Amino acid sequence: MCGGFIRKDAWDIPGNGILHSPVKQPDYASCCSQCQATYGCFAFTYSLSSHECSLKTSIDNGRNSTSDTISGYNQSTGLCPIETTANSQLVFLVTFGNGTHQYSSATPGSFGFSTTYRQVFGGAPDHTENNHTASIKGYMMLINANFDPDQIFNLTADNLCIGSTYQFSLYVANINKAGSNIILPNIKFEVRTAPPTNILLATLSTGNIAERSTLTWVQYGISFIATVRNVVLVAISNAPGGSGNDFAIDDVSLTVCSTTSPAICTE
Repeated sequence: MCGGFIRKDAWDIPGNGILHSPVKQPDYASCCSQCQATYGCFAFTYSLSSHECSLKTSIDNGRNSTSDTISGYNQSTGLCPIETTANSQLVFLVTFGNGTHQYSSATPGSFGFSTTYRQVFGGAPDHTENNHTASIKGYMMLINANFDPDQIFNLTADNLCIGSTYQFSLYVANINKAGSNIILPNIKFEVRTAPPTNILLATLSTGNIAERSTLTWVQYGISFIATVRNVVLVAISNAPGGSGNDFAIDDVSLTVCSTTSPAICTE
């Protein structure tokens, strides 16, 4: 989702810089799409005469200026400011429940979402310390990621309020301990229109999720402005499987980024 202007306080971020040399793209929309698909891309310039697309990012060490010419910017950003979500309304919250057994018999469908991963049960002892909320006997979802970028989580959210900002997020923990030196998890978030169109509205990736000496939960997510009433929210494993790329998720949610606006609009 790309716009044609950018706020000064958003653009004037220390460290903003050119991601790489300009690349050829046939039109503005293609340049916008490349910006969306590039982790960390914040804004871009596009030349109609030379068809050159230059991506700008907040993860480089360049010296951008608020006076720079910007053709458009990627509205896919990370988490909303905490003050806008602390007491806001939820569209949904998936906690995976709790119980006395080591493994839950609940299926993804029990919580209203789908996944391309196959649910299996093993006899290994649980070495993870607690689910994110540390609830009594609380469950989490453990993923042994495949070699291919399969869907971890897929859920359709209906009756969003057009023009409102929402945050799709989850808590994730790398379950491999520090020093393992194996493949690190990386999760890509996507917001799409409902089938049959499946148009990509916003996307963002976590980047590599580091190993820790103890199980550490970190919240990741994407915020977006609702331009349609119904959206499909997807979390995808964005790193190859093999040795490593093992992680847990918990407390998957969609919330409106406002303490006064409703999360659902029925009319």
